[in-house]
Amino acid sequence: MIGKVCLFSEVYGVITYAGEPVSGATVTRWVEWRQKSSDSVRTAQDGSFRLPALYKTSLLATLLPIPFRAAQTIYVDVNGTEHLIWSTIKIGPEPNDELAGRPLRFTCELTRKRRYVHLGAASIESNCEWR
Repeated sequence: MIGKVCLFSEVYGVITYAGEPVSGATVTRWVEWRQKSSDSVRTAQDGSFRLPALYKTSLLATLLPIPFRAAQTIYVDVNGTEHLIWSTIKIGPEPNDELAGRPLRFTCELTRKRRYVHLGAASIESNCEWR
């Protein structure tokens, strides 16, 4: 897309705690590229949530051979306790560059220990499993 960069691809997720869906939790997405911004949604009764793709206009970033880097994090707040479920640096401006072209569809068990997953030049810290 000339003139647009994808800072954060669309996210579909399900949040569970001890195997049970977490409803009404606040899911907050942070992204930093030139400036820091955030948005939030609440999980549905089945623990699911959706965050739309986040785009910014930048003719220079799409035309000049400069590296693209966008810091991404997702937190889930459950009754005042914040859980980090996703942290990475997105290194490509296209949708779904986070998981090497796969859509961001995952299940996050909050009692699971976070781990690092290495995909090419990027690493993801998460307690989620992608589908």
